[in-house]
Amino acid sequence: MNATDINPSNLPVIPISERRNLPDCPAIYFVMQGNIILYIGRTKSLCRRWLTHHIWERLYDISGE
Repeated sequence: MNATDINPSNLPVIPISERRNLPDCPAIYFVMQGNIILYIGRTKSLCRRWLTHHIWERLYDISGE
């Protein structure tokens, strides 16, 4: 698979307010608002990353949840 073949809109989605439900696994993740990518990151533990992420509050505010 090529990175150019990945469409973030087709990937599993979870609202930022439900970040505690994320799996504890390595991941490359996209933060999106509609079709706009706000942030891309990678981590060894998706759940732990989002419990302490340095920008989650700012992204939560942007998302309007």
